[in-house]
Amino acid sequence: MFDQQPHAAIVIPNWNGLRWLPGCLRAIAAQTLAPAEVVVVDNGSTDGSLSYLAAEHPEVRVLALGRNTGFAPAANRGLQAVGSGYVALLNTDVVLAADWLQRVVGVLDGDPGAAGVAWTTPPRSTTRATCCAGMGRASSADAFIATTAASISQGRCSAPAPAPRSTAGRP
Repeated sequence: MFDQQPHAAIVIPNWNGLRWLPGCLRAIAAQTLAPAEVVVVDNGSTDGSLSYLAAEHPEVRVLALGRNTGFAPAANRGLQAVGSGYVALLNTDVVLAADWLQRVVGVLDGDPGAAGVAWTTPPRSTTRATCCAGMGRASSADAFIATTAASISQGRCSAPAPAPRSTAGRP
């Protein structure tokens, strides 16, 4: 897809996520493939998140919305703000393995038909990401990366959804 090293931005919607931001941002800083940029979209946090980001992570671009608009609007604002070929959407409580971004970008770059890669926390585990990219069907994603031009209706690595069962005649 890209003639040179692809660049990926990371967008993190945040609302009162100060307790998770240090671990999340440390893991991003330790990536074997550095992101082109990191954007935290703050939904009117009152827990000191903005002060922490300004003092400890001046390299992070902050979009302060001033009020809680909800996760999806915050995510959309962040996605609109980046200019990279790939964009990763992360929850604040995710601590990524050091090679996560490199592996998911590799999957997207290696398959021109891929529009996105989702990673989910396996059942009964911590939020530490130890695997990525196409490891089965995702019901909800803790971390997601896609081409910024993609229009995604179903994840590339997902199995087709089963056909709905008829419940006609059942109580």
